[in-house]
Amino acid sequence: MIYDPLAKIEEYLELPALQESAENKRKQILAAIDWLIVNDFHKLVYILYRVDVSEKKIENVLASRQEVNAAVLILDLIMEREEEKIKSRKENRVDGHNEEEKW
Repeated sequence: MIYDPLAKIEEYLELPALQESAENKRKQILAAIDWLIVNDFHKLVYILYRVDVSEKKIENVLASRQEVNAAVLILDLIMEREEEKIKSRKENRVDGHNEEEKW
């Protein structure tokens, strides 16, 4: 099974599964993040907590790159965190099984 981080982000944002190109998915996800920034910031914070994106990292990135759209920066941080999770899972596999699957 191929892991699609954009599909996972669609799930976090409660968007319908989009059967489109990665570029179109990214545009729709950015639009959803923009909407959350303006209309439901509390929900966005909850999603970032759920994804486990460091609040400190968000603050630093947003403060240091004010010329870039905040939604783009937030999506990049979410993607980065999802990639870290994948890497961690691969590193923690034992004999082709995830440590959690041993139970």
